[in-house]
Parts: sequence; structure tokens; C-alpha cells
Amino acid sequence: MKNYLIILIILISTAQIFSQSADILLNGTVSSENNQIKNVADPTDPGDAVNKAYFDQIIQSLQSQIDALETQLNNGNAAEIPTEGLVAYYPFNGNANDESSFDNHGTVNGATLTADRFGNATSAYNFDGVSNYINSDFLISGQNTMTFSFWSKTTQTDNEMSVITQDCGSDCSDAFALVLNKFLNSAIECEFGHLESIQSFAYAQAAHYGTVNFENSNGGWKHYAIVIGTDNNFSYNNFKLYIDGVNYETSCDHNWGGWEYNYPDYPLVIGKGNESILGSFFEGEIDDIAIWNRALSDEEIANLYDI
Repeated sequence: MKNYLIILIILISTAQIFSQSADILLNGTVSSENNQIKNVADPTDPGDAVNKAYFDQIIQSLQSQIDALETQLNNGNAAEIPTEGLVAYYPFNGNANDESSFDNHGTVNGATLTADRFGNATSAYNFDGVSNYINSDFLISGQNTMTFSFWSKTTQTDNEMSVITQDCGSDCSDAFALVLNKFLNSAIECEFGHLESIQSFAYAQAAHYGTVNFENSNGGWKHYAIVIGTDNNFSYNNFKLYIDGVNYETSCDHNWGGWEYNYPDYPLVIGKGNESILGSFFEGEIDDIAIWNRALSDEEIANLYDI
């Protein structure tokens, strides 16, 4: 009730300023319901018609401000994403649009909208693990310091799956991918032994890779991030992998001959891999993909997990 009185006081004070000595007859009713300010009853005095019209204009202006504030609050997550160096951002809020300033919007191929980690409807994409993917005009090429961040949810533990990679067609020898379950049940041996059925998050290229292992037995949402090329050092060993805001020590990696990455000029693709090299189609949900052309700090990545 206090808020309504404040609104009425503002309205009356404003009207008095503009009408000066005019009589203000306020025998109508102003109320608020469901974030909507309303003049629910017309004045009973015919002489108050001019004042009613004026009040209606003020109410409309106030309602516009309320609507704008509500939209800003609903989009609070986007406001918390670091914008310095942000070159691509796909929050998947009802579509696959790029919400960075570059507008490299995604084209959806079979993936369907679903609820995100907060339960908000149509705010993430589901991929069937067979043919679904999203492609974009965003190009990943050359040698650049970069940070990749995304959320995903999957119960699939039997297949390698690409989350983010380059749309490289049949020539993927130099392309890269961010892959879950890399080298699953393979002969590759890491510090702790064979990967076998252990889940992993990997930064992979056909002949070079780095992985960290983790457990996600409940198939819930997890946040993943990778920082590459810090201090303009583009060795394949110079990367940091994060899961749920925590930096994991690399448990298995290979870099023949001190190789440096130099990505071919291929666009971004989400949820689709090359079965023989970079993992297969992703099965599960993906959300909030963000890419920066700089190295985010440990604190910034921890904050991304807390959003």
C-alpha cells in the first residue's frame, strides 16, 4: 500500500506543478495488480476528465519503466557475462542467436528447445546424438588467445561427443574440438592408467590432445571452460581446463615435437563432430556457450559457474 501512496503523491505533485492553481479532483481509483498500474475507475465528477487523461499518461509512462526494469531483471544472467573480449555468446533463450555484438547467429538443424538448468522453458537446446547440431558463421582461425565456456547435461557415458568444434567437412586434420569422454575405452594410457569408462573433458585435435577426468554419475548440468594461448604461447600444452569453476590438472596429454596450434579457417559448429577424428554427435542438453578472444582469469571463470 505504501508504494501506491508514493505513486499517488508523485502523480498529484506533478499534476500540481503543471496545472498550477487548477483544482485537482481525485475521486477515481488508481491501483496496481500483477505489475500493472491501472486507473480502474473513472472520476465521477465530469470536471475531472482533463486530470484523468493526464494521470493516464503518467501511469502509462510509469508502466513502461516497470516493464523495462522487469526485462532487465529477467536478463540478469546476460549482464553478468564478462563483455571484454566477448566475440560470441549463445544463451539459447528461445533461439540460437549470437547475443554478442557480432551477430553470428546460429542455424538450428534438428535440435529442440528445452528447459535450462534453472528450469526456464525454451532456454537451452537438446541434441539427439544422431543428427542434431547448430552451425554458425563465427570463424575460429589462426593463433589467438581464447576462452571457451559452456554448460551441458548428459547421461551418455558410452561415446565420445563433440560439444564445440569446427565445421571442417571431410578435412579435419587440423581442426579442433571440445569433447566429452575423449578416448573412452581406448588404449590411450594416462597418468592413472587407461581411460576405460572414466568420463573426461578434452581439448582435442587429430594428433594432439589434453584431457581431464571427472565423474558425473547423476547426469546433471555441469559447467566447462578452457583457456588457451595465455601470454601468446600457442603450444598445445599451454591450456587450462575447468569443470564447475575449478581448474583441473591435465591427466592425459600428447604434443608431438612441440607443435603449436594454428587453426584452419572453419566456422563454429555445436553438437556435431567427425566420427573418425573429433568425436560423434552430442546427446543431451547444451546451454550458454560463450567465447572470448582473451584469457579469462580463475576468478572470472569461477563467477561464470556461479551465474
